[in-house]
Amino acid sequence: MSDNFIEIDGFTFLPEAQAIITTVPSREMFYEPDKPITIDGYPISPCGESNDMPQRIIEKAEKSEIVQSSLLFNIESGYGQGIKPMRRIIEGKKIVGYEEIWEGEVVDFFSQNDINGFFLEQLSDLHFFYNVFPEIILSGDKRKIVSLRSKEAAFSRWGVMDPKKGVINKHYYSAKWNDGPRKENIAVSDVLDSYNPLLDLTSRLSTGSYSQLRFIVPVNFPTPGKLYYQKPYRWSIFLSGWYDFLMMIPEFKKVLLKNQLTLKYIIYLSDKYFSEIFKDERIDTSNAEAVKARKALEYGRFRDFLAVVAITG
Repeated sequence: MSDNFIEIDGFTFLPEAQAIITTVPSREMFYEPDKPITIDGYPISPCGESNDMPQRIIEKAEKSEIVQSSLLFNIESGYGQGIKPMRRIIEGKKIVGYEEIWEGEVVDFFSQNDINGFFLEQLSDLHFFYNVFPEIILSGDKRKIVSLRSKEAAFSRWGVMDPKKGVINKHYYSAKWNDGPRKENIAVSDVLDSYNPLLDLTSRLSTGSYSQLRFIVPVNFPTPGKLYYQKPYRWSIFLSGWYDFLMMIPEFKKVLLKNQLTLKYIIYLSDKYFSEIFKDERIDTSNAEAVKARKALEYGRFRDFLAVVAITG
């Protein structure tokens, strides 16, 4: 069977059949599981079907200059000139101006925690995912916040919500959600009440109901019906299917011009189409020749089918 096919960046061209094969539109990655997952005893609310939606969003956004440029504009607009410690100038009962503070405890805190680096990380996650995960770390005597950190949204997962209180109590952090995470590479933090974090923190400290002197303050841009992970409005470009067409256009043009092809058919496959075949037929995916041969066999079947369609059609 002929193995005459061209694979470029997620698209496969069958010149003889004048067809292109691609995966179904990106909306499938937004499937939301209705059950939690358990990893080494930790009950976690998965983000996406395979608990890897943030990574897939980043991967897709990086390929589109339209998505990237709009994100950059919003992040830069939100950042402005960054955060500066300021003092109000009051005359009588009126605020007549502001002046920047150059020394003191607040300035030291900002400097020690790279406050503008923190702010930029938070803005980036907010515009990408509508969820941000600031972490506060207390001093040993529990009298001060000594450190402020941004836990990346891509590596953050919520614990399962307490069904009685309707609150999320745990935050799980790992860079290995796609690589068999285990307890030893998952950091766990307590989560403060999003409606009144200061009161919750005070209560926890007075009663001793905390596991460590670090806490996540949940912050998000709320969207309707989302209890765990928000769905940014700009993701409509993925859900509508326009992103997929946007990405197809330059690849189509390059291959069609280079190979002088004409196009009659577009075949959409599930993104799990070949992975399921390889799994069922126990094909070693690290063996490039075996993978190529099996794909060639499948593409040959598509060519044969389209040839019949062309004759009868």
